[in-house]
Amino acid sequence: MVVDTTTRAAERRPRGVLCLFCKDRVAGYEGSYGDGAPLALGCRCSPRDTAEWEPRVTAATAQYLDRTARLEHYRTNAERLAALIADVSAHGADPHRIWDGAPLADLPQLPTREALPSHDYSDDPPLTRPRCANECREHAEHIYIACFEEPTQLRDSDADGIAIRHYVGWTRQHPPIRRVSQHGAICRESLVAIIPGSLAEEDSLKVNERCPKCGDPLWYGAARQRAT
Repeated sequence: MVVDTTTRAAERRPRGVLCLFCKDRVAGYEGSYGDGAPLALGCRCSPRDTAEWEPRVTAATAQYLDRTARLEHYRTNAERLAALIADVSAHGADPHRIWDGAPLADLPQLPTREALPSHDYSDDPPLTRPRCANECREHAEHIYIACFEEPTQLRDSDADGIAIRHYVGWTRQHPPIRRVSQHGAICRESLVAIIPGSLAEEDSLKVNERCPKCGDPLWYGAARQRAT
């Protein structure tokens, strides 16, 4: 049996509008409230073609978060919606003129987040490291491994639409279980390990190592899956 965790059907049908740039991920909303707000059809797949893209999308995110934070003290969704409509009516969809030529120096900024220290595990193979808790916030980056009882199609472009028995991923999200859950409940339920590790180590792990649970190779490339 092949399980498609996106639709529970034979084919994957991504929910939402696909990114206009990478044509793969579902687009995120990274801008201001209001009709015609930019970025509603794009994800963070790659930098755009101008040097101002990154600072402006960062400012748009800061503007969005600031407006959203002002709604927190309202008790009901109806009150929040009414306050938001009044805010947009009074100040417009883009009050800081982020997408209307305002100087970069005048744009709102995201708060600075404390960077977690990076670790060098070059002499310590990933699978020999102590396992992390699902809610771990101690390490800057994590590798996670899932082992499925049956071939499973995951909510992820790396799997290339094939049914796989293992999945190896890498994330900087905290807690790491949040990233695991984005692949679907089946990935969270089949989780074998979360360990500290880098993106390069994730690539090496999936190509060269075996699953710590079942002992089979972790590699799930399309060629190997077709061969098996």
